[in-house]
Amino acid sequence: MTHPKEEPQETTTKMSVEGTAHQEKPKTMVINDMEVANRPPSTTDVTDDLKQIGPYRIIKVIGFGGVGTVYEAVDHIINRPVALKVLNKKWLQDDIVKERFMREARLCAMIKSPHVPLVHAVGEDKGIPYLAMELLNGFTLDHLLKTNHQFSIMQITRLGREIAKGLSAAHAMKLIHRDIKPSNIWLETLADPTGGDRKMFRVKILDFGMARLQEQTQGLTRHGVIVGTPLYMSPEQATSGKVDARSDLFSLGIVLYRLCTGKLPFPGETVADVISKLATQDAPTVKEVSPHTPTKLSRLIERMMKKDPKDRPPDAMNVARLLEIIEAEEQASPTPAPKPIKEELSSPTVVLPQLVNPLKPWLIASVVLNVVLLMALVFMLGFLLK
Repeated sequence: MTHPKEEPQETTTKMSVEGTAHQEKPKTMVINDMEVANRPPSTTDVTDDLKQIGPYRIIKVIGFGGVGTVYEAVDHIINRPVALKVLNKKWLQDDIVKERFMREARLCAMIKSPHVPLVHAVGEDKGIPYLAMELLNGFTLDHLLKTNHQFSIMQITRLGREIAKGLSAAHAMKLIHRDIKPSNIWLETLADPTGGDRKMFRVKILDFGMARLQEQTQGLTRHGVIVGTPLYMSPEQATSGKVDARSDLFSLGIVLYRLCTGKLPFPGETVADVISKLATQDAPTVKEVSPHTPTKLSRLIERMMKKDPKDRPPDAMNVARLLEIIEAEEQASPTPAPKPIKEELSSPTVVLPQLVNPLKPWLIASVVLNVVLLMALVFMLGFLLK
């Protein structure tokens, strides 16, 4: 399942989202005082003869991927806007790929979570498989990172918790994402329920199921092709391709690491450099790079990024619960923002010390009286000696 993957399309904003009664009541995230310069919606026209699939009238292309193309479309029967993903032309003659596309799409449709895009329909028309999803307002986490937004600990724990809950719902359906990264984390914009102008957000994980389909179509085990983004991969995915749900937790750990520190734990100039570090090196802890980060959060991220999957948290819901605890503690006692380092003055500053025990009023009066008596005594002695 996907929304746009290229950055210009990822920031596309359009229609509102329809809720469903069977989903749990969503929680929203508020990012205060944040200005995001969204790029204007894509105006890419349909580049082929595809004008309609099933009941969906296609408007324009809004995203591309190795497996499918995503269109903005409208269900002309009920006049509902959708994001329509269709299998790319080069795979239409491959019955195995088509069957896998349909199977993955149906599995995605079974995920029930406010943090995974809602699937309206899965079908095939004119020999073209398609997946119709809700069309989301908002932008990707990757886009927000590029604005140099400074994330608070509350925002980081909230983002992480909602991603973990979406992963938990997918893992329960035996779906492993395999490509958790900022460009696949959508921040859906929502109206402020109080009627104010606050910017309300909710996490939606994009591309569920499609990462595995792309892996299958590119023949990972046959040709050694690496599918995904090495900077956010788990060691086992980068080296062997054999992954389970804990691989997604490693990738989420890297996302949280970057949000906390502003840096990637395993940077490299080449894919080989990154994979070598993933396999052999431990990254500095979040606490070492960003000392103001709560110790519990730093330790959790460190666990999520363990080389051996057995040393990571057991599942995504466990991560969500731990982040919820950290979030509650942060709400009760917010972590102060790191203080900027002041530049040294060119000349020393003299600071006058304060009196530790200032004189009391009665002591001052006594001193004054003694001075007056002494002066009177001197005057009398001078008079008598004349």
